[in-house]
Amino acid sequence: MITLYSAPSSAGLVVHWLFIELEIPHTLHKLDLAAGDHKQPAYLALNPAGVVPTLVIDGQPVTEAAAIALHLVDAYPARGFAPAPGTLARAAYYQWMFFLANTMQPAFRGWFYPAEPAGEANADAAKLQARADRGSVGTARHPPRGARPVPARRQDLHAGLPVDDAHAVVAQHAKDRARVAGPRAARRGDEGAAGVQGSLRARRSDRLDVSGGRRRSRRATAGPQHASAPARARGAQR
Repeated sequence: MITLYSAPSSAGLVVHWLFIELEIPHTLHKLDLAAGDHKQPAYLALNPAGVVPTLVIDGQPVTEAAAIALHLVDAYPARGFAPAPGTLARAAYYQWMFFLANTMQPAFRGWFYPAEPAGEANADAAKLQARADRGSVGTARHPPRGARPVPARRQDLHAGLPVDDAHAVVAQHAKDRARVAGPRAARRGDEGAAGVQGSLRARRSDRLDVSGGRRRSRRATAGPQHASAPARARGAQR
């Protein structure tokens, strides 16, 4: 039996999202943080830190969102959510995961919970520092190797998304993939993965040049000006 204790707009969102993507049967137990559910003795017995998420597998609690995510991906390897162990790709995967957990998440937590670092009286100062930390993270000149920043043109895709609902995130993610893939498929005039692969092979083997309203192969129309230096030399010797 698997139970996930989480709360809206918390780090538990990514874990719930992963459960849905991996299609793992589970029970979601939502906590009301405003009511202090996460500070009750019953929950503290599972997670003494009194934070979310907490995953309970056959009575054994597992805490920390990053640790839970890593465990789930390893527990269901057939889904292919992580590179093979021992590879450099796996190292980059670990590096990016820990960057998010150790650098990005604390900066955001300092913004949303500014009273935690130094008390309510210093909340404004803590929030300013959190904003500075978030800025330095977002503009880092040397992000972890393997990181792929989201282009500016894609940053609006999740605007207005209800971040407390993993099912909504999954649905929106599917729409985003279709939105990005749609124009590409239309331009190629191909349908399905086979069509895309065929188009890529054709582009690699025969780059096309549009001239005079007709498509002509650059290889077929290449004249002496397009020939390599050795070929020109051989032609001159003849």
